[in-house]
This record gives sequence, C-alpha cells and structure tokens, in this order.
Amino acid sequence: MTLNPIPIGLCLAGAGVTALLSAWGGWTVNDWRDDSKALAAVETAAKELNAARATVDRAATAYEQEKPIAAAQSFVRESTIREICKDRPVPADCAVPDAARSMLDNAVDAANARASGQLAPALPPLPKPPVPLTDPERAVWENTMIAMYGDCAARHLRSVEAGR
Repeated sequence: MTLNPIPIGLCLAGAGVTALLSAWGGWTVNDWRDDSKALAAVETAAKELNAARATVDRAATAYEQEKPIAAAQSFVRESTIREICKDRPVPADCAVPDAARSMLDNAVDAANARASGQLAPALPPLPKPPVPLTDPERAVWENTMIAMYGDCAARHLRSVEAGR
C-alpha cells in the first residue's frame, strides 16, 4: 500500500521549482527595495542641490546689486585720497634714493611694455651688499633706514591729517 500516488521524483522536482521561484521572487522584491532607497537618496540630493543653488543665486544677486555701489564708493575714496595727498610735499630727507627711483622707473616701464604686449626690457640686477650680512655696520645702516622711512611715513600722515 502506497500512501502517495505521486512519484517521489516528481515531488522533489516540484519542491525544487517552488524553492527557485521563491528565491527569484525574494531577489526581485529586495531589488525593488534597493531601488526605492536609491531613488530616495537621489531625491534628497536633488533637494539639497536646489537649496544650495538658491543660496548661491541669492548671494550672486546681492553681489551684483552691491557691485556698482561699491565701485562708486571706491572711486570716491581713491579720488579723495589722491586729492588729499596730491598737494602734500614729501620732505627732502624722505625722498626715494636715485638708485631706487631708477629701479622703480624700470619696473614701471617693464609693466607698461608687458601690458601693451611688447617684450619688456630686462631689469638691472639688484645691487649686492658691499659687506657680509653679519657686518655690524650693515645692521646699523638697516636700522637707520627703517627709522628714517618710518619717521617719514609718520610725518607724512600727520601732514595729511592736518590738511583735512
């Protein structure tokens, strides 16, 4: 007497197919879940990008609105400084040494040549110190120069402030 009229091979085959279909269905559902997580992450990133873009747009708009005002204020400020400093004589002991003046003139000529697209003339080499840098007389000379030009700057500032 047999209890199962279906052969055992057929039962095992049915069980295998059922297991495969269940695994495939689980795989598909898991794939859907992962896709929905990825979509949510993309939507969140898009919202953050739009918020950042709006912030940058507001800042750019504010900059463009303030730019002409700042340019006008800068022009007025520079003009005022030029007018204040224009008629103030520089004391003779504060004048730029001739060697430094020629170097500055050469630098201006080179910059103007570069700006016009021409080759700039070569600048003369910087003069070398006459004595080693550890020479005590050089340190005294450097301190004297700093004191002299620092004092000139202070006197010039006082004369500018007095003329206001």
